[in-house]
Amino acid sequence: MGDIIIGIGCCFVTDESIINTWRCKPVMTHHKGIVRRHFFLHKIILYSFILIGTTAHAQPKTKLEQKTVQAFEEYTRKFEKNIDAAVSGEKPFLWIQNHDSDKQSQVHRGEILIFKPDKNVDIPKGIIHVWGVSAFISGTKAEDVINLLLDYDNHKNVYPSVIDSKLLGKGGDTVKGYLKFKYKKVLTVVLNTEHQAVLTRLKKGRYFIRVLSTRITEVENYGEPGESELPVGRDSGFLWRLNSYWFVEPQQDGVFIECQSLTLTRHIPFGLGWAVGPFVNSVPKDSLEELVDSTRQFFSD
Repeated sequence: MGDIIIGIGCCFVTDESIINTWRCKPVMTHHKGIVRRHFFLHKIILYSFILIGTTAHAQPKTKLEQKTVQAFEEYTRKFEKNIDAAVSGEKPFLWIQNHDSDKQSQVHRGEILIFKPDKNVDIPKGIIHVWGVSAFISGTKAEDVINLLLDYDNHKNVYPSVIDSKLLGKGGDTVKGYLKFKYKKVLTVVLNTEHQAVLTRLKKGRYFIRVLSTRITEVENYGEPGESELPVGRDSGFLWRLNSYWFVEPQQDGVFIECQSLTLTRHIPFGLGWAVGPFVNSVPKDSLEELVDSTRQFFSD
């Protein structure tokens, strides 16, 4: 059974399986000889506007299924072929170098460029969000940018959505780190995440970092006495996988930085787009933009 919140004479169901069960159960009512059909789901949606909060209690739970993981891994292999081609030199190193020179000039002048390496992909019970962000940091060395990106102990002091962070281990060019994210978009979501970053040193002073999430759990009742982690893959489904691909290219007057990301989230359940949709649809893009822009601002201050 899922959580049921009672209040003001109505209820809000936070378990998707219950919503799916109730969706097809009509109730027959009679008023002055006219038969009207009312579906429980419609009432739930209406009443939940009264009850909606910004804590985990208001978030519909779901389960990460194996078919979702397999579809994500299959797409990742396809996506990384283009990434590897850029790293090996078969294709231009930066995404903006694949396009007209105006885009690169705009970024060099200080604009943040948000782009789509590919369209978002609907997979069974999930969505793969594909985004990229390019920026230029004036008067900075590539080595300094790399040191910041791999300094997990300091991430909590640099990136607004990271409320805690620490280095978990380091060996050669492989770094493992922990990040606690707090996102607020209609709902507030707190996540404990672990990542493995592998640095590749390239010719012409370029660097590439492949960062893959290795563990993600949602924190329930954050900041309250009952705070706890939900089981892996049995949560609200707002972040199940996160792959980040960093490209760093030095210039005479600074550094181009570019990050492409693959984010795996739940699909948007029927009737709950108003609650789940804003988070699922916007946070993958907004968080990546914040990450790149905060990196730039760190060296600009």
